[in-house]
Amino acid sequence: MQPAIKLRNIELGSGRPKLAVPITGTTINDILAATIPILAAQPDVVEWRIDFFKDIINPEKLKSAGQQLRQALGDIALLTTFRTKNVFRIFSRVFAGRLS
Repeated sequence: MQPAIKLRNIELGSGRPKLAVPITGTTINDILAATIPILAAQPDVVEWRIDFFKDIINPEKLKSAGQQLRQALGDIALLTTFRTKNVFRIFSRVFAGRLS
């Protein structure tokens, strides 16, 4: 059994399955607007998909967006991911039963 991973106030890998909600906004305004219904739903984890963020190649804007998002979410755990097109190709093959 693998050890649980502590992420803010939750432990991944122990207890009940955790609920994660993605944010896929392309601008900081889109991202922060997405937090309003998320805060109301109180998921365990928010996944920020930075591959959707239009200013991803600007380190200052990326850092600022992350800081604003972190502040807006309060104590909700934040997981930041960057997915590539290759990941989607693999998933589509898995779901179609053609992993090769």
